[in-house]
Amino acid sequence: MAQPRFLTRVSASIGFDDNVFQTPTNAQATPEVVIQQQVTAGTPDQVVFVPVRDTRPQRIGVISPPPQQQQFRRVVIPGEAPQFEEIVIPGTPKPKRQASAVSRETFSFDMQITTRRTLFTVDFNAGADYFWNRPNKKAEYNGSLAIRYLHRFTPRLQMTASVDASYLSQPDPTLINTPIRVGNGNLLTVNAKSDLSYRWAPRFSTVSSVSFNSIMFDDKLRQFGDFRSFTLGTELRYLWSPRLTAVLEGRYQQISYPNAPAINATSYFALIGFDLSLTRRAGATVRIGEAIRRFDESGDAASAPYLEATLNYQLGRASVLSWSNRFGFEEPPTPTTEVLGFRSGVTVTHFFGPRLRGSLALNTIYRSAKDSAAETEFKELTLDSGLSLLYTLSRYWTFNMNYSHLTVFTDPVDTGFFRNRLFTGFDYSF
Repeated sequence: MAQPRFLTRVSASIGFDDNVFQTPTNAQATPEVVIQQQVTAGTPDQVVFVPVRDTRPQRIGVISPPPQQQQFRRVVIPGEAPQFEEIVIPGTPKPKRQASAVSRETFSFDMQITTRRTLFTVDFNAGADYFWNRPNKKAEYNGSLAIRYLHRFTPRLQMTASVDASYLSQPDPTLINTPIRVGNGNLLTVNAKSDLSYRWAPRFSTVSSVSFNSIMFDDKLRQFGDFRSFTLGTELRYLWSPRLTAVLEGRYQQISYPNAPAINATSYFALIGFDLSLTRRAGATVRIGEAIRRFDESGDAASAPYLEATLNYQLGRASVLSWSNRFGFEEPPTPTTEVLGFRSGVTVTHFFGPRLRGSLALNTIYRSAKDSAAETEFKELTLDSGLSLLYTLSRYWTFNMNYSHLTVFTDPVDTGFFRNRLFTGFDYSF
C-alpha cells in the first residue's frame, strides 16, 4: 500500500534471442523425392485380318470354277508404349537456429485506490518487440490488463473480483492451456473470477465463486482452438484451529469451442483440502479430489485425480518464496484424446539492499496425451527458468536485466528445442 495512487512507467531495452523460431535441436533435413508421372497412356498391339485377293481362274464359257471360302491374312499393328516424365519434389535443408537482436519498448500504468472497506487496483501494460534479424514479420505487440477489487460489506460479508487479460505474441508457459511454441499466431487469453464469502458462525463460513476463462487466436487456421469456460464453485470452510481451516469444495464447469463443438464438455469437481498457517512466515493451501469430464456430443466420460497446492514462505526479512502446483485435465484436440498435465512453479524474490532486488523463477510442465481412437501417445516436458535484477538508480530511473531459458523435450517424436533470451534496459517512472 506504500506505492503512489497513480504510477506511470516507460521502459526501453535491448536484448538477444538465440532461437526466434524455436527450431528443434535435432531437426532433420528432408531429401528430394523423384516420382514418375505418366504423360500418355500408350496403346497395345492390335491384330487385324486382311482379306486375301482371289486368285482363282476366271469363268471360261459356261464352265465356272468351284466356289471357295474367303481367305484372310493376319496383320499385327504395333502399339505405343506409355510415356513418363520425372517430377522432382525439392527437399528442404536442415533448419538452422535463427538468432536476432531485439529492441523492446514498454508502457505501464498502475492505479491503486484504498479505503477502510475497499481496495481497487489496475495494472496495464503495452509493449512492442522488434527483431532485427528475423525475416518477414519483424515487430510483435503484447499487452496485459490486471484488475483487482475487494469490498467488505460487513464484518461477515466480503466480495473479491479479479480480471486478467493478456494479448500474447510469444508463448507464456505460466498460463494454462496456452501454446508453448512459436507459430500459433497472436492470442488473447482472459481469466476472470468473483468470490462472495460469508461467515455464518465463528468457525463456519462459505465462499461462492463464478469464473470465466477463454482463449482466442488471431490466425483463422488456429481458431479451432478457441474456447471459453464458465465455472461455478462453492467452498464450505471450517476453522479447525487458529492455524488450520478444513475445506470441502464442489465445482461445475462448462467448456465450449465455437469452431469445434465436438469437444464441448461439462466437468464436475469434488475436492477436499485445507488452508494452513505453518508459522508466522509460512502458509499453504491444498485442494485434492476427483474431476469428471463428459463430452456433450458423444457422451463419453473420463475421470482423473485433481490437485491444487500452493506454499508461501518468507525465508527471511529480505526473501520470499512462492511455490504452486496443479495436476488435472487440460484441453484436448479431439474427443478421443485425454490430456493430463502437471504444472509446478517456484519463485524466489530477494532484496539485496534498498536499491537492488533479484528474482529467480522455475516453471515445469509435464503433459501426456493419449488418443484412444488412433492408439497413440505423446509426452512433453517443458522447463522454463528466468532470472531478473532490478536496481534503483534514483527516484525516477531504474536499471533492469532479465534472462530466460526455455527447454522442451518430446516423445516419441523428437521435436524438442531450447531457447535463451537476454534483455537489459532502463525504466523511467513518474
